Amino acid sequence: MNKKYDVIVIGGGLAGLTAALYLAKSGKRVAVLDKGTSFGGRASTKDVSGSMYNLGPHAFYKKGKAVKSLEALGIRMNGGSPSLKGVVFSHDEAFTLPSDVQSVVSTGLLNWKEKKEFAYLMWKIAKINPKNYENHTLKQWVEQEISSERIQQVVYMFCRLACYTNAPEIVNAGVTLRQLQLSLGGALYVNRGWQSVIDQLTEKSANLGVDLVKQCKVEEIKITNTNKSVLYYEEGELRELDAESIVATVPPKELLRLVKGIEESQLGGQLQTCIPVRATCLDVTLKHLPNAKQHFSLDLDNAYYYSNHSKGAKLTYHPNHHVIHVMKYLTPQEKSIPEHLLATFLGKNQPNWREYLVTKRFMPNVIVSHRIHEPGKKKYLASALSEFPGLILAGEWVSDDWMLAEAAIHSAEEAVAILNGKESASIGS
Repeated sequence: MNKKYDVIVIGGGLAGLTAALYLAKSGKRVAVLDKGTSFGGRASTKDVSGSMYNLGPHAFYKKGKAVKSLEALGIRMNGGSPSLKGVVFSHDEAFTLPSDVQSVVSTGLLNWKEKKEFAYLMWKIAKINPKNYENHTLKQWVEQEISSERIQQVVYMFCRLACYTNAPEIVNAGVTLRQLQLSLGGALYVNRGWQSVIDQLTEKSANLGVDLVKQCKVEEIKITNTNKSVLYYEEGELRELDAESIVATVPPKELLRLVKGIEESQLGGQLQTCIPVRATCLDVTLKHLPNAKQHFSLDLDNAYYYSNHSKGAKLTYHPNHHVIHVMKYLTPQEKSIPEHLLATFLGKNQPNWREYLVTKRFMPNVIVSHRIHEPGKKKYLASALSEFPGLILAGEWVSDDWMLAEAAIHSAEEAVAILNGKESASIGS
C-alpha cells in the first residue's frame, strides 16, 4: 500500500471488482479498497447454518450484458434457470401466472378479450425500441398503451419482477422496458450464490497483481488539478495513497461525504436527488415442501414475490433442503413492512411451513439499488469527469441505460474504457 498506483478502486462489489480485473488485464497497477470484512458488497452471500443466502433474491439475466461480460472474463456462471410457471394471487384467489402462451390461454386471471390484448402487448414489448420511451414514466407509457386496468396491473407486476422497482409514477419507461425485454430471455440462479462470482473475480484480480485491501475505511477522496489521492485508516493511523485516477463505486450519500467540495457542484446536486430502490426480504430454508409443486408466485395487489431458488441452483449443503426467498417490492414512501406479512404470504404458498423450518433471516429494509431511474438523463459519470477530472464513477446507480447487475457491469466497462482512452465502452461485447 506504499506503491504508486495507476488506479485506486473504492468498493469491492460487482462493479469495483469487474473494473479492477479489466484494468489489470490491460496492464494497469490497481488497488481495491473495501470497508467490509469480505468483498462483494450487495453481491455477497452469507452462509447461514449451511444455507447460502444472497441479500434477498438475486438473479442474472441469461441474455444480458452481465453474463456475457463475466463469461468473457473467464468467470464460470454455474447454476440453473427457474421456470416462471407458477401462481399469481389476486384478492387471496390463486390463478395461473400468465408467463407464456399456454398459461395466458389457461389463466382465469384474464378474460378472453384481455388475453388477446395481453398476448399482443407482450409480443410488442419484445420488439419495441426502449429508447423511444426514455422521456416517459412507466405509468405514462402503460396508460397510453393499455386500455384494460387488469392488464395494466399485470404489466406493473412483471416490471417489478424484472426491475425490482415499485414506482411506476416516476421510473423511466425506456429503461424499465429494456430490463423487461432482458427478463424475457430467462433468469439464472447461481450455485453457492453470487459470492461464487465475487470469489472468482477476486482470485483472478489477485493473480494479475491487483492489491485487494479489506477493512479499509476511506475518509476522503482528494481531487485537484495536480493530485488524486485517497485518505484512509490503516491500523488506526490516517494515511494517504496517490493514484493517477480513482474509480468510486460507493453509494451517492457516501460519495457526498468523501469528496471535498462536492456539495456545491452540479454532481453534488444530482447525487442529493437520488431515490433508492428498497425491499423487505424474508429468507427461509425448509427441509420439506408441504406444497411440492409450488416454486414461484407473485401477488398482483400487494407486490409480493415468492421463489424457491433451490429449484434452479445449489444453495445448501443438504441436498433435500430448499432455500426460499419471499419479498415485498417497496414503494418510495415505504421503509419496510412487518415480517408477519411476508410470513403469511409464504404460508399461502407453503402451508404450515414453520413445521419444516431449518433457519430463516428477516431483513426489513434492503437497498436494492441506490437510484430509481427517472426520465431525463442526469449524466452522473459526465458530471464527475467534467467537475472532478480523474474521478470516475461506477456502480448500478451510475448507468443511464441499465439496471441492477447489467448496470453495475456496464458502468465498470465504461470506467475502464475511459481510463484506457477508448471511445467505446463495449468492452465485454
